[in-house]
Amino acid sequence: MMSQKASCPSKHRPSCSDVGQQVRARVSSTKTLCESLKLILDMPEMCDVKFLVGADNTPVHVRLTIPVHKYDAEVFRMLMQFIHCGTATITDQTVTGLLCGACQFELGDLEVACCRYLRARLSSGHEESILDGSRKYKQHRKYAFIMEQIYKLLNQRFHLRKSSRTTKARETDV
Repeated sequence: MMSQKASCPSKHRPSCSDVGQQVRARVSSTKTLCESLKLILDMPEMCDVKFLVGADNTPVHVRLTIPVHKYDAEVFRMLMQFIHCGTATITDQTVTGLLCGACQFELGDLEVACCRYLRARLSSGHEESILDGSRKYKQHRKYAFIMEQIYKLLNQRFHLRKSSRTTKARETDV
């Protein structure tokens, strides 16, 4: 925000009658802003904190060093990107970590997006690839919820197939 006392060219000076009134700038393109923030996130010299993420201590950001062992480096990068830019790329390999992070750091919009992604991918038969990306997050409290969703879906599929076979067997008997 810029206050009235800020210097600007005389013909563009904001006209405010009250000295305490503020002039606000609005971003017209959030895409441009997000791209700029992503660029800054990739420049270590522009960051204040360095997170050492995962078992291999992959560095994410700079200066103050904070080890983070509960997350994969790519998942943590996506969490940082979501916090800064409001966007994240969700894949079968990252959905569990992002959902755990969204829950831990109270990122409601990311949590909703991950749950939607999870439901869509599970209903289209991608539970195996999701399970592959999930195993490293067993220590997170959201892990049990994710496993419950996967097993519930598999159980429903099993019962549907079983009832479908029973119906076909009855039809052939008639």
